[in-house]
Amino acid sequence: MSSLWLVPDLNVTDAEKAVAYYSRVFEIKPAVLLDMPDRHFIHCEFRFGRTRFLLCEVIRSQLRRSMLNAMFGT
Repeated sequence: MSSLWLVPDLNVTDAEKAVAYYSRVFEIKPAVLLDMPDRHFIHCEFRFGRTRFLLCEVIRSQLRRSMLNAMFGT
């Protein structure tokens, strides 16, 4: 039997506050935390057990959308 894994990818407006919040609530530190020189988080991954979720600032979503538009003209 195969299992389906869903990994939430949260896009927030203030990732620094969100990382602090989830760290406090779940009592864990990010497993992966990549930030830009201007302190925008481009990727954050929390892991606990076999579960994980991703978090980034909205800027990454906007960048991804811009890249797709440039590539595919959508």
